[in-house]
Amino acid sequence: EIQQQQQPPQPGGLGDSRIRELEQQNQILSLKNEVHSLQRARIKSTTERLLTSPDDELSRAFDDGIVVDFWLPPLPSDKQWPGEWDTYKTTHPSRKERDVIQPAINTVFQPQFPLSSHFVMVNTSGSWQKMTQDATLFLKNRSKVELTAAAIFKWVGQDESPFPSKKHKAKFVRDCMRLYSRCGHCRQVHGVITDLSRIVAVKLVAVDENMVPTLHKTAIFEGEMVRKLMSQFAFASPKELGVNAVKQWDFGGTFVEGRRAIGSGLHGRVFSIAASETKFVKTFESPQACAREKGVLDALRKCSVTQVPVVEGTSTDGLAFLASPVCILVNRLRGQAAVWLLGAKFVECLQQAHQANFCHRDVRPSNMGYVTSGELIDGNTSVLLFDWASAAETGISTAFTGTVHYAASDVLDKLATGESPDPSPSHDLESLVYAIWDLTRQPAAPPEALSVHGSLNSSNADEYVRGVQNAWRRERDEKPALAELLDDAKKCNYVDLARKMKLRG
Repeated sequence: EIQQQQQPPQPGGLGDSRIRELEQQNQILSLKNEVHSLQRARIKSTTERLLTSPDDELSRAFDDGIVVDFWLPPLPSDKQWPGEWDTYKTTHPSRKERDVIQPAINTVFQPQFPLSSHFVMVNTSGSWQKMTQDATLFLKNRSKVELTAAAIFKWVGQDESPFPSKKHKAKFVRDCMRLYSRCGHCRQVHGVITDLSRIVAVKLVAVDENMVPTLHKTAIFEGEMVRKLMSQFAFASPKELGVNAVKQWDFGGTFVEGRRAIGSGLHGRVFSIAASETKFVKTFESPQACAREKGVLDALRKCSVTQVPVVEGTSTDGLAFLASPVCILVNRLRGQAAVWLLGAKFVECLQQAHQANFCHRDVRPSNMGYVTSGELIDGNTSVLLFDWASAAETGISTAFTGTVHYAASDVLDKLATGESPDPSPSHDLESLVYAIWDLTRQPAAPPEALSVHGSLNSSNADEYVRGVQNAWRRERDEKPALAELLDDAKKCNYVDLARKMKLRG
């Protein structure tokens, strides 16, 4: 290279200035590619990261688990799993998972689950929350949501060697981590892998921000120990299996206990707390994400933006904050004209946020709530816009992590070409119009845009974005009222937009 630089340019060759220009262009392209890669990585959800985790890594995490004694307390001799077990005791190579073990469990084993147990065992092979475990213990007489799932079970064939196989270890750990994540990183996850002649019990204790799990597991037991361990699961107490036992968060010496899950999204989960229905806890995957949203909310409050949650403290581990108030989601008013009155109030809320130089970037019905003293929506009703995890300062380029179904037309145009749109107040207002327009419909007649499925990370991302784009375009063409509201939103005409929404209410 030095020799080439010292030589004079050859006739028809590239001069020094042209070479420098090309080098600069290459550097810019390289930086753009790097930024784009970081943006794509940043918007991957925990579930998507788990789905793409290699089996080798998850199987290794299982092997690295700490071997402990079985943690559930022993049972009185009169409490054991009923029914005949001789069928399952003898290991035989012909007892394959699909052909023998699973059918026998479905027809004989699960129906004999102890009636006096706190739990019910349900066949959930691929059907519950799109997980892959074969069965799940759920707390009886409760909806089958994450906080009532007591333990998960993986059946394997008695021909499996080694036991358990790498594939089954990986699938089991992946499901444990997904359940752990869905519960807000705040409870242990129990389960077993068994062929009913051999068994290993596992407890997922924690998952760090790099998606590395900490596991406790027993030795591999055989014979009567299988029945004993399964009986201990069946007759355990909900407290021993962590059902609804969301951990207590420490907020500067004040402990609050999570009570029930009330929402979830890309960036975290929300729980109302046992002490008061007026406060809630939001959990995050990392302290950085928690600090970021708390910083946005604090900044908005300092600028006198009142229609956002009040953060009252951060947990000692930095993975959650305590906030208030808990509100009623606007989804409750679907199909009612009153949503237009709330829409006008959200216009005012967004105007205040935009004056404070922040864009929400994910305005959608599930992020919109209201607080009222009675049944009617009136002048005393206040609104609350929450989940500011996707927020950004106006004009500062950041990756788009909002909801495509309610994205502004300019945002969809950018996404369709693989670009990341810059934050803009008009984008928030357009999303608000789409959200309120959607809420005016009955659930039986959703807008065509909401029937388009996909994600920004799926293989059909381009088709997905264009599908939503075309659906809303047809909607605008057919509904002049929608087009008029969107026109005001694009011009950031807050006054006219709020006035027209009030009139429609």
